[in-house]
Amino acid sequence: GLGRINSPSQKGLGRINSPSQKGLGRINSLGELGLESTILTLEPSVLRTSPRPSQEGLDNKKKIAMLTMCIGAEYQKKWKSAARSKEVYCNLHGYDFIYIKESMDPQRKAHWTKLKALKKHLKDYDWIFYSDADAHIMNYDKKLEDFIRAFSRDNKVFMIITRDNVCLNSGNFFMKNCKRSNDFIDAAYKNFPPKANFPIGRFLCNFNDQYGMYLESRKPKFKNGVLFVPQ
Repeated sequence: GLGRINSPSQKGLGRINSPSQKGLGRINSLGELGLESTILTLEPSVLRTSPRPSQEGLDNKKKIAMLTMCIGAEYQKKWKSAARSKEVYCNLHGYDFIYIKESMDPQRKAHWTKLKALKKHLKDYDWIFYSDADAHIMNYDKKLEDFIRAFSRDNKVFMIITRDNVCLNSGNFFMKNCKRSNDFIDAAYKNFPPKANFPIGRFLCNFNDQYGMYLESRKPKFKNGVLFVPQ
């Protein structure tokens, strides 16, 4: 499922769909990409990359990118197979793959770089799908535009995201290129430093970027443009 994945057994997560599946049918949840955080044992040389098709061939004419970040040599080595799975998936479907390896704000924890990177690259695309470094693509048949088409029928929607047990899950989400998205990113980034032991319901939370995104998603200025969908 989309979002920060802690274990393959987490409800709604870790479903491995067959690569031979052909009919897309109705898109019910973002979990249909079958994202997994389990470390794969496949060597990168096993994965084959198909010739990259032109994005002009997409049936909805949208330009899409997948963005991930993995900062630090230790994490880049640990999650190499996850990055490779995303690269192969993007090549297969004609998406740009943006891989951020260095912090864009050394004064903050690495998590905040996702907002900086989105701000930098969003202008070049119709939609960007952000995915955490530890998430592997397990279902190569599902296309990002299928999720966008299913969940963005309301023109007000600028972000498609899921919830976890506490609040929004900033591990995997779609962001639309529009003014509200840029305003949302700017506002979320200003919510720094995050408050320690921030109360949400019965939980005391210690967030990074998720703190800023959560606060802004609840404000009237942005609330009707943030679509929460099933994991």
